[in-house]
Amino acid sequence: MISASSARSPSLPSCSPPPLTAGLIAWARDRNHALLPWMLAFETLLLAAFTAMMFATVPAADADDWGAILAGAFGAMAMGAQSALVRLLMRGIPQTNVMTGNMTQVGIETTELLLAWRRYARDPDDLSNEKEFRAVCSRLLVVLSIATGFLLGAAAGAISYAKAGLAGVPLAVLIVGALAVWALVRERRA
Repeated sequence: MISASSARSPSLPSCSPPPLTAGLIAWARDRNHALLPWMLAFETLLLAAFTAMMFATVPAADADDWGAILAGAFGAMAMGAQSALVRLLMRGIPQTNVMTGNMTQVGIETTELLLAWRRYARDPDDLSNEKEFRAVCSRLLVVLSIATGFLLGAAAGAISYAKAGLAGVPLAVLIVGALAVWALVRERRA
């Protein structure tokens, strides 16, 4: 995995990743701050704002309820921050919040695995076949682990909401906040 502190300077396409997150990454990099903890803390702040707005505006009066719209905006900003964080600081890692592309990648890598296995089974003495088979296995495991984590997280969120209602929403803030603390400890040890 790529260390957040050794990540290259981000290239900033015109529409993605979100400019605020990219700007914060550049700011933190210029000040030699540990990038991953800062960005996870930013995402935690956005999720906390989302949570506070959810509690303040429930139930939404109608589709024009500005509190609910603002809560949705903070939720979308948190998702955008997560997307930019992965894209800029974890190059080579599949997106963690967009599963359509990852599920497509699971299908592609599974097909590649079957083809690589077939080539390896036909000629096990060819080291390039073994190397390719191992590389495809590795890529498939990465995408499967992210997809599995997403599905488990979605299921846990749905169960939490079904059982506890909005009282379960702060759990997301705690999880991302704990990740920020973990990343900070990890950076300081490195």
